Amino acid sequence: MSDPILSSSRAPQVQRRAGVVFGVVAFVVFGVLPAALAVTVTVTPDRLSRPEPGGSFSYSIEVSDCDFGAAGCTLESLEDSVYGDLDGEGTCATGVDFGAPGDETYTCEFSGSFFGDAGDNQTNTITAEGVDAATGLTPFADGTGSSTVTITDSTRLSQRAFSQRGRQSSRQSRGSRPSRGFRDFSRQSRQPRF
Repeated sequence: MSDPILSSSRAPQVQRRAGVVFGVVAFVVFGVLPAALAVTVTVTPDRLSRPEPGGSFSYSIEVSDCDFGAAGCTLESLEDSVYGDLDGEGTCATGVDFGAPGDETYTCEFSGSFFGDAGDNQTNTITAEGVDAATGLTPFADGTGSSTVTITDSTRLSQRAFSQRGRQSSRQSRGSRPSRGFRDFSRQSRQPRF
């Protein structure tokens, strides 16, 4: 007698579903769908603040800790939350391999302007994304890093500088005075002796 389940009209559907489940399990077990990896991104501005109205800031970026093995990573993208795509900005470029032994870290620099009023601040978040340098395939290894710069009060800075110049000028003027008790005898005429 035939199995009523397999002989029913639902048999092809059951078989297809079983095949999909088996396929997904096989992908996971054999590493066809591996989990995404991570890289470390460090962002360092050349200064933490500028007096208002602001100006140019330079940023150093370091991408490290690629974990794809001996071949390392290929930097697929480098994005800034404020300035956008950094490929071609300053010394930054994508398509660069890093993470292999002896070349574990990728570094670059770029500059961007930030203007505002005293107390304003700007946070830049940079996202780096890489792929396996050996195959050029996913999964992506990605990571983010951020830094914050601030606009300071230029009035207070000017007042501080003026006060310091005033103190220096006062010390210099005191130092130029002749010391007390000093008498200049060079101009006194000598009386002839008899």
